[in-house]
Amino acid sequence: MYLQLHAYACGAFKRAAGHEMGQAWKEISGLHRKVLSIFAANSFKDVFWLGSRINHSCLPNVAFSYNPAIKHGTFHAIRDLAAGEELTVEYISDDKLAQPTIYNDSKSNEEARGLSLRMAAMQKSEGLVGPELSETYHKVASYSMRMMELQMALLWAEKVVEVDRYCVGEDHPDFVQTREIVEKIRQTARESVPFDKLALRWLFRPTEPTEPGFRNPALLIAAFASLCRLPGGPAVT
Repeated sequence: MYLQLHAYACGAFKRAAGHEMGQAWKEISGLHRKVLSIFAANSFKDVFWLGSRINHSCLPNVAFSYNPAIKHGTFHAIRDLAAGEELTVEYISDDKLAQPTIYNDSKSNEEARGLSLRMAAMQKSEGLVGPELSETYHKVASYSMRMMELQMALLWAEKVVEVDRYCVGEDHPDFVQTREIVEKIRQTARESVPFDKLALRWLFRPTEPTEPGFRNPALLIAAFASLCRLPGGPAVT
């Protein structure tokens, strides 16, 4: 059945395969070239008899992820599907598609949050409701926390959980961890319990790859922890 799948290999893949095998692409046997080309054209790190036949869309209705808890790749619908509707998925990996916008020090946290809110609104209006929307929600939560607006940070952190739930499923370890972290944030916001360090690290995860002053999350956590020791501030455990 594998050999019935579509085969295609771009020039970069051919060069990489030839390098690994120690011979030019044309010198590799026809059968081996076909096997490799099928993998190149259909792989989600693994090749699936049905899943690999799902076409690409820039506005997909399905999200793919590997779930280490069950040791399987999974496909989850990220919106309601009509009967007979074609399933589509992004072929571009999420980490490449959801690159953070670089504001550097030209934007305040408030301005950066406003731009992230506009981005989230545009993503939803265009139907981009997959992992990239979760990434944007996280940025809003992070900027809110940097503005010391804990309730607002919690609001958007809860939205991250909502999106991750339908993107990867409740049994995915990443979702389980995010849900636990957001619950810790909720407890701090609503019950005044000490702020968990893991939750702070999640909230203060750098939103920009070259963001001045935020390259070391530990510095942010230490700064926030010192603020928390002021009268009325949440404690940190």
